[in-house]
Amino acid sequence: MLGSISVLLLSSTAFHAVGALPQASTSTNTTNAYLAIDSEVLGNDMPDPRFSVDTTFEPDFLPPIPTLMSVLVFMGEMAYTDFNARVPARTWIAPGYPDIEISTIGPIKAKYLVFGVYAGIEYMIKYNRFHEVMFTMRWNKQMVGRIWMTLPGFAVPGLPANGTFSGNSTEQTDAFLTIPGNATSIDAELPIQDSRNSTNFLGIGLKLEIDTIAPGRKLNRNFVFLACYEALAKIAPSPQSAQMADFVVSSSLGGISMHFIHWGPGIKNYRVIQVLSFIPKTMIVSPPGFREVNVSVFEEDIMVLEISIKKITPQGNTAIA
Repeated sequence: MLGSISVLLLSSTAFHAVGALPQASTSTNTTNAYLAIDSEVLGNDMPDPRFSVDTTFEPDFLPPIPTLMSVLVFMGEMAYTDFNARVPARTWIAPGYPDIEISTIGPIKAKYLVFGVYAGIEYMIKYNRFHEVMFTMRWNKQMVGRIWMTLPGFAVPGLPANGTFSGNSTEQTDAFLTIPGNATSIDAELPIQDSRNSTNFLGIGLKLEIDTIAPGRKLNRNFVFLACYEALAKIAPSPQSAQMADFVVSSSLGGISMHFIHWGPGIKNYRVIQVLSFIPKTMIVSPPGFREVNVSVFEEDIMVLEISIKKITPQGNTAIA
């Protein structure tokens, strides 16, 4: 073990509401790309060969870390809901990341939003293209919805002026976060000043211990996020109140694997979603940063989950420390 950090997680509100949007901008610098998702990575429920995503980029740049975190929180929110539920048109802002607005043009099934934004952000990471962007999702070549990722103030075509998501609305609790227990959000503010302080996360006493493992090789920040997106996309189709079954994600693009192994009484799927939103956030603000690590998850001081994050060797196997 090279280093260790212990993080207890704090609760906060969910996505924030935004005000009415100004006049739409016009871009003459757009690029389209056809995207496909590897079904071997994500399983059989989705994606499907009939599902596709294309992108249209705008000129303005998006700040990478707020973009990556906003997508992580957005995917988690969508994974919380009924996978076949239709999500109305909304603009979403993740707590702590006001530089990015994610707008959905729908109503759209939650599963299309999960896999649509996953395909889009994978393309952006692969080509290091962080610009304002529109993802158009299709089923059997018919459009089923759109996702916009923009800077604040961009007027999204097709989004009503009142199409905002209020973190205090009853619609939030009833429609989007119907999960077991009293949790009201998947995101929370990390206590950056002293990340070892103890407090409960969403009233369930969840704690992370992140240990750097030998040789503790550096990991690419964007590819760690990508591995977390893959994990969310893989767990999202499962019932969120069910116990997590052990699983592995291996990112061929990023060369990173994540092994999820339950301990003791195990952990429910919705809590794994909560944990995934905190792993890269913790690596951003705490030493040793983005390196090979083991993440131990405790509930009421009982270890319930271990996540191993490692580089993949050129032969395709996870390196043994």
